[in-house]
Amino acid sequence: MNPNLLQELRKLSNEIAHGQRRSDPDYLANRLQEFGISIPPADLQWFVADLLRSSGGHGENFVPPLLLDVVRCLLDGRSASVACDPWAGLGILAAVIHEVTHARRTIACAQSANSEALSRALTPQLDWRGGQLANPVAFLETLSDPLDVIASVLPFGVQIPEPIEICNSSGERVESRELASVVLAATSMRLSPEGVGLFVVMPTFFFAQKSILPDLPRLGLCVEAALALPAGSFAPYTTISTYLVVVRRRASAQMFVAQLSHDLHTNRQIVANLREGTRREGATRPRATFIDTPRCRRSAESVG
Repeated sequence: MNPNLLQELRKLSNEIAHGQRRSDPDYLANRLQEFGISIPPADLQWFVADLLRSSGGHGENFVPPLLLDVVRCLLDGRSASVACDPWAGLGILAAVIHEVTHARRTIACAQSANSEALSRALTPQLDWRGGQLANPVAFLETLSDPLDVIASVLPFGVQIPEPIEICNSSGERVESRELASVVLAATSMRLSPEGVGLFVVMPTFFFAQKSILPDLPRLGLCVEAALALPAGSFAPYTTISTYLVVVRRRASAQMFVAQLSHDLHTNRQIVANLREGTRREGATRPRATFIDTPRCRRSAESVG
């Protein structure tokens, strides 16, 4: 990071930490606009982490560096016209996919109007949209282009007041009150034919009785891979287990399942195996396998 920029951002964090200045999003947004700069994606995660520590901010805006590295590997060599993070927090993940895919436009949805001003100040390169808890996928109705890449850390365990119905072009209908399921399914329906969706989900995505997972094939979707993140990836904000799932608009009878670790080399080898579709056995193939889709719940549990 530019040393002068780093000094100013550290000063701002220290002011908040010592109570000299307010930590509300509007104040932070105004200060960042005074700097007249855009924080590079590689530095954004560290600034937001400092900001959360100093201001007591919410963990929903935290994105683990390990996850960003895996997403970069998964998207390496992929270009996009339109990308999207439908639950974007402060824009850390959206900024990464915008940079990696050289997207013409990256849509980022703010969770609330309170954080939208700060999000826009941190990542002005993104096309920010206001969020609506009652219908978090309403923005899809305004889109004319398909989505080539979607990546998002979905909300953990949030229920919406009324179920939202998702319908495909053939009339198949699925409904859910689980916010993460609604966002995953509705946005994935807008993927381009070769598009890819990368979503962080809770274990309930696989194991809950009313999980939307068994209904995804009815919508023309499949989970191509389930990568278990290491324990404590989102600590100290939550210790819940999480998975990174890869969603495609196609039918698939198998799912690639693997356990990620804190070792970047191992994770990159797992991603290479997934991208190559290999099933080779041996030491060069870290803990990963292909399993039949009907067995995905049991197999994902054994890996996680």
